[in-house]
Amino acid sequence: MKWGNVMEFEVPINQLSAAVEFGKRCTLLEIVCSSGSHATSSKIKEIDYSRLELKRKNAYVFEEKSNILSTSVALSLVYKEKKKEIFNISAVFTLEYRLNTNSPPEELRELFFGSFSELSTTHHCWPYWREYLDSMCRRMGLPAVVTPLIHFVPKKSPGDKKLSTGKVKQKELKSSLEKEH
Repeated sequence: MKWGNVMEFEVPINQLSAAVEFGKRCTLLEIVCSSGSHATSSKIKEIDYSRLELKRKNAYVFEEKSNILSTSVALSLVYKEKKKEIFNISAVFTLEYRLNTNSPPEELRELFFGSFSELSTTHHCWPYWREYLDSMCRRMGLPAVVTPLIHFVPKKSPGDKKLSTGKVKQKELKSSLEKEH
């Protein structure tokens, strides 16, 4: 993903709705920067933001007995000049959430846990990532990188005339979380 003033991640409406609905039913317990690394091959005087690239990976594990969702977000910022990597800064954030209601039905867990892990946990750890980047740039003797805010925007399907269909899907998702099973 390329760097900009605001980073927009396009997300299917059902994934966005699932993350929102699931997020209403859990409590953030902990955010930890569980690992980090950095490397540089040369010093630069000024950041050319068109050369920055963000990489992101998310994962989760749900512990049924304790109702705990453990997630991780791996973020990496790479700066290249003429295909040569000049520097990279990476961190892995681990986040734990307690689910305050019943867990979703088995067939919907990937949608809820995956969506929440990909969207909400990235959003929750983003301020820590911004601080980590700033700190690492200073320690490496690099110019500060102004980290943009992030926005998750609904991806419009080719057949959608309006995004209002998300309300119907959101009601369906909400009811599936509220059902006893």
